[in-house]
Amino acid sequence: MDYTVWFDGTSAACPHVAGVAALVLSVNPVLTGQEVRNIIESTTRKVRTDLYTYSTTSGHPNGTWNNEMGYGLVDAYAAVQAAVSSCVDSFTNQTVSTNTTVVGCDDLTVQNVTVTNNAQLKLGALGEVTINGLFEVQSGSVLEIK
Repeated sequence: MDYTVWFDGTSAACPHVAGVAALVLSVNPVLTGQEVRNIIESTTRKVRTDLYTYSTTSGHPNGTWNNEMGYGLVDAYAAVQAAVSSCVDSFTNQTVSTNTTVVGCDDLTVQNVTVTNNAQLKLGALGEVTINGLFEVQSGSVLEIK
């Protein structure tokens, strides 16, 4: 195929979506691949609703879907804003009993936390993660700091 004349479809979309994924991870580096996918899919803009009908579809949990247009047009700004909005600056006085991810978009301060019930606590920040006061990870549980 001659890509100097035509470059469209999934071949053209892939590098754009990969770039948005990189932007999302740049503001929230501890997101999993699935979490990044969920953010990108749930923040799209619908394209030509006068031509395409979007509806709730089994197997596509992040909003309405169209068989030709998918979730719609990737919106880099909305995706990055969604990733930032999941960030916090402190995590205090918590008992973590299910797998939990806490992200600081700058520095993250953690204080008086207990991880129980074989849960996993992931802490991440673009700056520093500081642990103050009591912090306990019970046997079988996991702490991960990125």
